[in-house]
Amino acid sequence: MNNPATISLRPAEVHFMDLVQGDDLNFTVALTDDAGAPVNVAADDFKMQIRRADNSVVKTLSKGNGITIISSNTIYGSMPGTDTAALDPDYTYNYDIQWTISGSLVRTIVTGRIKAYKQITV
Repeated sequence: MNNPATISLRPAEVHFMDLVQGDDLNFTVALTDDAGAPVNVAADDFKMQIRRADNSVVKTLSKGNGITIISSNTIYGSMPGTDTAALDPDYTYNYDIQWTISGSLVRTIVTGRIKAYKQITV
């Protein structure tokens, strides 16, 4: 008899708590399976939304619009300083990144918070 296994669907938790308004926000995410082998995501879609506490959308990144697949298993996300300049230092923003596999299966792979410091030099 096989023993039951627990499968975690919990996304990685990554916080950007030291971003300065006007600085570029860049990140990479590499997807691997349980054995550490790369997962091919070249044909899949990705979407990231940044929201305020009232759930209003501040910024959306998607494949081809801020998110690029840079290798078969790695995505690169980029939000230019012109966009981060609009982040209010009085707020902490929530975000997540969703991976759409084969056009239908959606999996949240990263979640976290963004807090910006007030920009001094403009």
